[in-house]
Amino acid sequence: MRKFRNLPKSKNTEISKDFGNLLKMNDDCSPDECRWVAVTVFDHWLHTSNSFDRIESASDSDKELWGSRINNFLRQLVEVETPTCYKEIGKWSKRKLQFREYIGFKPMSEYITDLFKETYSPQLAFVEHRFHVWFQDYWVIYLIYKDAELLDEVFDIAAENDLFFLPVYSIGHLNQYYEIEDKLKSKGLNKAMHAINA
Repeated sequence: MRKFRNLPKSKNTEISKDFGNLLKMNDDCSPDECRWVAVTVFDHWLHTSNSFDRIESASDSDKELWGSRINNFLRQLVEVETPTCYKEIGKWSKRKLQFREYIGFKPMSEYITDLFKETYSPQLAFVEHRFHVWFQDYWVIYLIYKDAELLDEVFDIAAENDLFFLPVYSIGHLNQYYEIEDKLKSKGLNKAMHAINA
């Protein structure tokens, strides 16, 4: 049974204009094209405080709770907007994006949580909210977004699940915290503010 159905050519062209950064290396992108933020169960990067012992000493139930918070976040994202799948086709100068609708047997909420366990690159774009996601180790999700004004629902869902927003230092030039900080202040998300200031 097929898992994906290609979007019509006109729709694919339209979406591709907003996600051209997917065809570039991060160093070649500008903040106008995308910005990065991490969503995680921890209120700071563990390496900055040499705190990886929090993971090493965590019980199975602790880790299950962390996984549950991440999974709930992903499921709730899917309730806000069904993500669109994509893949890169062609080579060299002929490379382009093919966006696809997921039509698999599993519900999208289950499909996305399975991907979190299986891959770093889920190849999912939230088209209306203009961001895509990358998955990382240690219960971390990277949001690569174009417009902080479209992230209100994402902030709310993260707060509901006791998650935190952290800077992605490795992508320094795409790290635009002033705009997210203002948004979080306006929503009174103190936990998220603590994370950004940590």
